[in-house]
Amino acid sequence: MLGKTPSEETRAKLSASMMGNSNGKNNPNSLKIQVTDLDLNTKTTYPSIREAARVLNLRSSSISNYFAYNQTNPFKKRYLFTKID
Repeated sequence: MLGKTPSEETRAKLSASMMGNSNGKNNPNSLKIQVTDLDLNTKTTYPSIREAARVLNLRSSSISNYFAYNQTNPFKKRYLFTKID
């Protein structure tokens, strides 16, 4: 579609499909996680891996791999991630 302008109908459909999409906050399938910060001694709950990664300035794939490889050691010697059902 390079160089072509979408029709009003197509633009309306795209707009409607994106309504309510806000980084997994409204996604019922997103994985809620709890992050324990060992340096600050705090626990914080996030609605998704992406949101936690954004706040902690990490890659979401790093957190996903933490769960995929069943790691128990603190990530970067600071964070512990726990899935919340």
